[in-house]
Amino acid sequence: MATANMGMVLPIPGVTQALGIALPGESWMELQNAAALVLDAHNHTSGMGAPLPAAAMNIDADVDWHGFNIIGLRSTRYTAQAAPLSLAADVGAVYVYGNELWYRDFAGDNVQITDNGSVVGPPGSITGLVPPASAVYAAGAFTWKSDVAAYASMINGSVRIYDQVGAGKYAQITAAPAAGVDYTLTLPPAPPSVTRIITMDAGGALTAKYNVDEATISVAGNTFHVPTSGIGSLQIASSAVIESKIAALNVTTGKIADLNVTTGKIANSGVTTAKIADLNVTRAKLEALGQVSCDITSFVLQNTPVSTDVPFDSGTLVLTGVNRPVLVMLTGKMASSYSVSFNGTGGLAAIVSLMRRQNAGSWVSMMSWNVPVTGSYGTSVMPVFFDYPTYGGGTIPATMEWKLRVGMLDGSSTFIISGARMVAYQL
Repeated sequence: MATANMGMVLPIPGVTQALGIALPGESWMELQNAAALVLDAHNHTSGMGAPLPAAAMNIDADVDWHGFNIIGLRSTRYTAQAAPLSLAADVGAVYVYGNELWYRDFAGDNVQITDNGSVVGPPGSITGLVPPASAVYAAGAFTWKSDVAAYASMINGSVRIYDQVGAGKYAQITAAPAAGVDYTLTLPPAPPSVTRIITMDAGGALTAKYNVDEATISVAGNTFHVPTSGIGSLQIASSAVIESKIAALNVTTGKIADLNVTTGKIANSGVTTAKIADLNVTRAKLEALGQVSCDITSFVLQNTPVSTDVPFDSGTLVLTGVNRPVLVMLTGKMASSYSVSFNGTGGLAAIVSLMRRQNAGSWVSMMSWNVPVTGSYGTSVMPVFFDYPTYGGGTIPATMEWKLRVGMLDGSSTFIISGARMVAYQL
């Protein structure tokens, strides 16, 4: 009986005869010796024993292939190493480290073969740069694209931008050393048509939002400043300008636009005599706050008897928005010589009346007094009079008007007034 893998003829128990009885070479002893010689020479090649399965091998040392190749492999698989190979015996080895394929050359250099899914290129090449991505240098500039019609993003540290002169200086763009969060800086879509101030919103978008109009804000050299008359009442919040914010003597009448300072802009007790420069409160400013005056043109009133009903009327004072008592008086002009004189005849006196009307109603005599026959008089020619709007005269606050009316009782007297001013002041 011959074995299947090595063709050894084995004795058959109870059948094969002993040496000397069986034919030569067929005794059980001769068959066993021949089988032992075949077994001793077996090498598991074809006809020399059964092939060894993987389960039959326990590799516990390097396998020396004696300079021959391993062929017929489907693939090779590697165990990732915790560090690059560094033993003297590791030269010529291919291995995996850090999820990449490496080769250790015979000089002991570890050479990386792959990088993040791509083959590492030779010096001067870019790993992973495969079509449709491209990098082109032309006309002195690099063009980086991730696709045929799409420009590539760049991930890097600080960027230095040099001017295009051989020994030019550079400007470096650097992220904050300890940036709290990642963010994107987005440039404006287009340059502004005029000079503007750039701001950044919470999303990192830059916007040229605020206009440098040279009226409310201006730029001189490297400094922003407010031009003359650039800040008006609309730019100042209510109660924002207080006394402690204003340097002494820095606010003059020349710095304040007409009508820009109203009572609503002035804190109670904020304007004191120490804050007002000499001569800065003029008659025009007082009249705007409730005082009016009227100069009485110098005249000589003669031969105008009351009986003719053509008495002389002075100029008219007009005060609007009256809702408080009003003081009315006759005084002299500051730059003129004030005088009132009367030369009556026949022992008769002149009659002077203070006339008033409210809301364009009828003129009413508020008081009248006689001027003695002959003499010169100062302001006493008209007593100080306190007036007030009457609720029967229409809308309050009211518009009130005053004037002087002078008449004489005969036709030959003379009444002269010169350099006078009538004043009305709302208390």
